[in-house]
Amino acid sequence: MELGQKSVIHFVSQFAATIAGFLATIFLARVLGADTLGTYFLVIAVLTWVKMFSTMGITRSVSKRISETDEPGEFLTAGLLIQITSVVIVSLSILLFRGPLQEYTGYSNIEVLIVLLLSGSFFGFITSLLVGEGLAHVAGALNPLDRIIRTIVQLTLVVLGFELLGLFLGYIVASVIAATVGIYFVAAKLEYPEKRHFISIWSYAKYSWIGNFSNRSLASMDTIVLGLFVTSDLIGIYEIAWNVASVLAVFGVSINQTLFPEISSLDEEASEEVADLAQTGVAYSGLFLIPGLIGGSVLGEVILSVYSAEFRQGYVVLVVLILARLISTYKSQFTNVIDAINRPDVTFRVDGVFVTANIVLNIVLVYLYGWIGAAVATAVSALLGALLSYDALVRLTEFRFPIAEVSKQVVSAFIMGIFIYAGAEFIAYELVPSLFLIPIGALIYFAVLLVISRRFRTIVRNNAPDRVHPFN
Repeated sequence: MELGQKSVIHFVSQFAATIAGFLATIFLARVLGADTLGTYFLVIAVLTWVKMFSTMGITRSVSKRISETDEPGEFLTAGLLIQITSVVIVSLSILLFRGPLQEYTGYSNIEVLIVLLLSGSFFGFITSLLVGEGLAHVAGALNPLDRIIRTIVQLTLVVLGFELLGLFLGYIVASVIAATVGIYFVAAKLEYPEKRHFISIWSYAKYSWIGNFSNRSLASMDTIVLGLFVTSDLIGIYEIAWNVASVLAVFGVSINQTLFPEISSLDEEASEEVADLAQTGVAYSGLFLIPGLIGGSVLGEVILSVYSAEFRQGYVVLVVLILARLISTYKSQFTNVIDAINRPDVTFRVDGVFVTANIVLNIVLVYLYGWIGAAVATAVSALLGALLSYDALVRLTEFRFPIAEVSKQVVSAFIMGIFIYAGAEFIAYELVPSLFLIPIGALIYFAVLLVISRRFRTIVRNNAPDRVHPFN
């Protein structure tokens, strides 16, 4: 199966998962309100960080080593043993600091965090194995399963009156079931590892953990800092805005996941092929985010009002977060390629600067400007990380940013924006009619892009279901 088709399969899977979560969140927001959701999102943000400390680049390293070796079983066992040890240490730390964690999150049964960690780590490790074996599209297909099961269980338990506990139980049950299904597709078997296998995993993980730290910083540092300065209802609204922005970033994530094993498996001398794959990936990373930024600027309040009227106040935050997501998607593509050519040390330095900037900017700007400051901090730190990672990538490879192709996406998005703005003004931004402008805008955007971009037409034609061609 070619890269383009893998990306599409991964995208469809991820998009289905995201839409399932999107629809469920609308219901939960209306039933539970922003305050309860804010507490849930804050605990999940803490989970994001404890998972990061329990992983420390292990899963990324396992994916890398399995993708390039003929000893997958040995690396599987070594990685699993390291992962289990790390999870146990972090779980004991949660018990040790449960008092401060309860006070910070406002949730008394914080021990549930340990069960969330165990189930989430299980799922993450299985998907990393699948990515390493070149089955990113299969790993991606597990996400809709996880999200759909989570949605069904959460909605059922909330209706039954479990409320916040029901949200956590849904998360746990879904992760365990999806991971168990994923085991069926893993080809590698447990083999007795040697010392060199542990050393090899550590040699990559000691640099790649910062990439995981970087991703966690982007996804939840703002939420962690907001927990110190604002009320839980504002956190709930902020996270809803982030989730809406994340819907648009799914395609970039899919390209990222499928590109890594493809580049990782190339010989070090294949610099032209690396640059070509990287250019293609970067060219279409913003395929949905670019029109999403324009559309969100026009219909942002309408989209947020679907959750209920109290969420409309997050309009400015939503627009800034979509911009942050767009920038960070390009940054992730750059660092992903750098990691794939076995230079995690370079990514380590880039992400070190990004994480430091993200932490400092969030603390300062949230203190000064509240939740808007958090969104701006995320966008600015993402821009800094993107510039540094791009500079590193062009020095290490023959890569050049595909300005022409991205410019055509921008032009198509602005043309789309003119039409949906005119339509929104005509119907006075009424909720239901305005929602129909979203698919209409998407049709206009892709129609214009197909007309003005020969490269996009070629890719669509070559990756149609009845044909198999390279994604280039």
